[in-house]
Amino acid sequence: MKSLIHHQSRDTISILLFFAFSFCACQNSNTISDEIKISGIVKSNNSDSIYLVTDHYINRKSSHIDHNGAFAFNSKLAESKYVILNISRNSFPIYIEPGDSIYVIIDNPDLLRPNLKFKGSNVRQNQFTYSLRKLNDSLKFTYMDQHQTVFTNYLFSLPYLEFDKITSELNEKTIEYIEKNAQAINDADFVELQKKFTNWNFINDHIKYTGIHNAMTRYEPDFKPITKEIIKDKIDQIDLSDHDLMRYPNFREYVRNTLAIRETESLSEWYENSNKFKINFQNAQAISDRKIRDMALYSTILDFFNENEYGNITTELEDFKKLNGNKNHNEIISQLVESIKSTEPTGVIPTTSLTNLNGDTVDLKTFSDLLYLDFWATSCKPCIEEYPHFQQLQEKYQNQPIQFLSISLDSSIEDWQQFITNNNWGGLQLITTKAFQSDIAKFFNITTIPRYALIDKNGIVIDGNAMHPSQFEIQKVLDELIKEN
Repeated sequence: MKSLIHHQSRDTISILLFFAFSFCACQNSNTISDEIKISGIVKSNNSDSIYLVTDHYINRKSSHIDHNGAFAFNSKLAESKYVILNISRNSFPIYIEPGDSIYVIIDNPDLLRPNLKFKGSNVRQNQFTYSLRKLNDSLKFTYMDQHQTVFTNYLFSLPYLEFDKITSELNEKTIEYIEKNAQAINDADFVELQKKFTNWNFINDHIKYTGIHNAMTRYEPDFKPITKEIIKDKIDQIDLSDHDLMRYPNFREYVRNTLAIRETESLSEWYENSNKFKINFQNAQAISDRKIRDMALYSTILDFFNENEYGNITTELEDFKKLNGNKNHNEIISQLVESIKSTEPTGVIPTTSLTNLNGDTVDLKTFSDLLYLDFWATSCKPCIEEYPHFQQLQEKYQNQPIQFLSISLDSSIEDWQQFITNNNWGGLQLITTKAFQSDIAKFFNITTIPRYALIDKNGIVIDGNAMHPSQFEIQKVLDELIKEN
């Protein structure tokens, strides 16, 4: 049973991966990375912090927002690319080049699409990026009709022909918009990147469809899995020798999914394979371009760590040292291997004062069934994308002695209630108003979300870092635990 449950803390790994990606940002050039500065002011704001993501959300820096709304970041960058500013529920891509200084004015960050203005470097590029996002929002809205849900969930639930029609139209209209504004942007490299990124997102969405759609429909009586045969024309477009991939914000996911779909019939089949990262590590070695191969190998090794699979990769670690030509990569992985240690909580969960949608107080200790806890927040996109899988598990096990509880770490009860209502989320929804400073969050050492935990009927922690609901193996874990309890 223990082999099915992860025993290392995702948060320990997250902290260590922070340093991994910090080094990664600087290693792709033979010269020292140039300084960059992003500063600005936030108007009509309820947050006291803003975050900068240069490579991965794990590798984020924070800046305090002072009483005037001002913030500032100083960092280093090896090549021009997008970085992300994150505040409240929103993330803003910022196009920046080594040596740049950019000033951003953010008005009403709690809005779906706040007003942004730019000063300093790359003003045209960033104003265009913002206008492109607004275009995509308006295009997506036209397809939603009266559906009250997240667009991504709606899109991936559609039959393939409808999914393909919508994504193809979105892709074509986005490319048309880019080409229409190319002369005004007056930056050929930037324009070419936008078109490439748009096409890569389009291809990646089709690969993900073979996983997400299968996961969303697998409990239906007439379920028939989608396979890669239906997206063969998309797969044939993939080129893993284009160095612009290194500037692509979704490099890790795109390459990981590409390697996976080439080996299996669908992304869901790959996810269900307990050796999925071993498969990708082997396939990454076949990438002909050395620079992209090194990064793919490095990313795949980090996937092992990120998914708590590092205890079973002795051979891969040895091979990585021999195959990867990047000295920094090898040093970082060695440090990860030496430094990781478990911080998983043990024992009985503490008394909790959680609040449900009716305003009643709920204590986890009052439950007498097995508990599968989902720690999330309305500002957490990965959390929201996991929820349909969480809900499907809840439906599958509704007559079993197990309870599925969603615990929000939002600081605003009103925002949480509105989100639940607007998206028609069911099940037992709870919130702790102290967010990450609550006793339950501190007990589980939660610093990043989504986070999942399993508690037995006596309130004793089984796994403080349980598998995500989208991982097929979680069903094996739950089945075994239900038998034992």
